[in-house]
Amino acid sequence: MPAAIAMVLSAGLTSALLYASVLGGTFGALILILLSPLPLYFVGLGRGTYAALGAGAIATMIIGIAIGSFAALNFGAANAVPAILLVRQAGLRRQRSDGTVEWYPAGRLMLALGLYASIAFIAVLIGFSGSTGGLAAFLAREFAEMQAGFGVTSPGPAEQPIVAAVVAIIPGLAGSSWLLVTAGNALLAQGLLVRFGRNMRPSPRLDSYALPAWLAAATALALGVGIFGTATLGYAGLNLAIILLTPFAFAGLALVHLLAKRGGAQAPFFVMLYIVLGMTLLALSWLLVLGLAGLGVVDQLAHLRQRLARPGFGPRSDRE
Repeated sequence: MPAAIAMVLSAGLTSALLYASVLGGTFGALILILLSPLPLYFVGLGRGTYAALGAGAIATMIIGIAIGSFAALNFGAANAVPAILLVRQAGLRRQRSDGTVEWYPAGRLMLALGLYASIAFIAVLIGFSGSTGGLAAFLAREFAEMQAGFGVTSPGPAEQPIVAAVVAIIPGLAGSSWLLVTAGNALLAQGLLVRFGRNMRPSPRLDSYALPAWLAAATALALGVGIFGTATLGYAGLNLAIILLTPFAFAGLALVHLLAKRGGAQAPFFVMLYIVLGMTLLALSWLLVLGLAGLGVVDQLAHLRQRLARPGFGPRSDRE
């Protein structure tokens, strides 16, 4: 069996096994599920789009046979299709006039994930439009049933607005979480490929991360609709704003990196930073992520990284 075919089969099987760990129902299984796209990105970013397509198809088929059609559909939509699309875009390149190669930028890759999550949310919203109360009412009922299953009593008058606010943004947080997990798996796969010398493209530099200017305007528009819109429009706008805001978190992270480097930070600082980010995501605490996204928006609008990168903004020792 050719090595390429064996790698595709192995990636598909491994991805399916990681996803099937959901049957274990433990916290460790949750981590394995989050890593289920990793083999798809590893083989895709190492072998190309057709390798990602083959591994994704194999994993989806195995999940459909072992767990069921709904699980296969969920895996395909959440993991396989995005992996194929992202690998295809990541492989795009063009040659500059000076002979150097320009690869598809990281900011555009994150934008593609954000648009994919937004389209998926709108599709789900439309799919539930025929039910009583739509998607919002469905999620509220599911949340109440989940609380009852854990023996949690109904919230009192003081807690009800907080619970209602959290339930109202569940789709946005889910989309944001998916985007961060997907990007994390792609970055981890790329890092492993670079480590073993199997990468097709160089790793994108964080300091070159940029998003199109119109995305900030679209996010602001969605947020405005979310605040001032009524019923379904407000619900859709608020959750879309959260999803569209997430790519800016990487711009915020790039700004933190630059500030830390200009301040003389060493490797242990960056290791601790990513540990804190990982723990934040596992704890489902979004204040840090939203804070980074806010920094990213400011950076994109005010071009802070470009300003800070100019001579004279570094530590005194750098200027002497």
